[in-house]
Amino acid sequence: MQGWHRHLEGWQLAVAAVGVAVTSMVLVLPRSVRPREIPLPAIDRREAARAADARAALAESARREPLPLSVRAVGEAVRAFGDAEFRGEAASFEERARDVRARVAEARKAVGEKPLLALRAVQTELFVRGATTWAASGVENLDVVELGGGFARRAERNGWVQGHRVQIPSDGLAAIFVTRWTRLAGLASTQPFIATLNELRLYYRTLMQHPDAEAGNHFAVTDALDGYVTALHKQDPDYPALLAGGIVAFRKGEFDTAAEMLAAHLKLNPAGPWRLRAQNYWVAAAELRSAAAEDTGF
Repeated sequence: MQGWHRHLEGWQLAVAAVGVAVTSMVLVLPRSVRPREIPLPAIDRREAARAADARAALAESARREPLPLSVRAVGEAVRAFGDAEFRGEAASFEERARDVRARVAEARKAVGEKPLLALRAVQTELFVRGATTWAASGVENLDVVELGGGFARRAERNGWVQGHRVQIPSDGLAAIFVTRWTRLAGLASTQPFIATLNELRLYYRTLMQHPDAEAGNHFAVTDALDGYVTALHKQDPDYPALLAGGIVAFRKGEFDTAAEMLAAHLKLNPAGPWRLRAQNYWVAAAELRSAAAEDTGF
């Protein structure tokens, strides 16, 4: 009896080891998984905090010492444009925008760049506070109307406000406003107003999480995400644009394109944090591509 029993000693450990090995194989083998979310650009939070601190310091300096008259004229022109946008006065949009840019040019010539940066910082703070107050009270205030322009309407349409709170965090609201202000002023390609790569990543990350598209409209949301991926890829070589593009194509039902883009991503990135997910998504896209081909007889 003892003779054959000794061959079974430690069998529990052996079975456990085999179980772990099988489980590991199951976990690492690709399986069909439909993608739900696109990858978000990585943010350097310390750099973002430093930028926010610098903006706050500029705003504080403007509160201590009044801004030059030419810069305050820019601020009023920005507000006039926002008010026209809020009221839907499309006929005056271009005229108002030209007025903003003309006053920006005058201010830059008269006092330089720093006072304009301070104005942008002040109006950013006012907009973020105004948007938060509007969401809480339901009452539109001058800052959300004149500085945000169409923001309140877009926020309601896009589901950005729920339970009397703006779902977009303050740093995201600031990123949206700064980008809008800089483009309106015609300074998006002018130093020192040009957004850093980290600021661009924060801007597009915010929009990817909260698309500027009608909430519940799958096609509008997907088209918006497609645009964000394309725009970010032009600025950020580290963003996994092929993976994101494959996910967007999958969401559009373009499974052939999705499979090709996901395969291209895997070829360029055979290792890394997104490898297994990309493999799983590729399997799902390939399966649906094959099913579609069978249905059409090709």
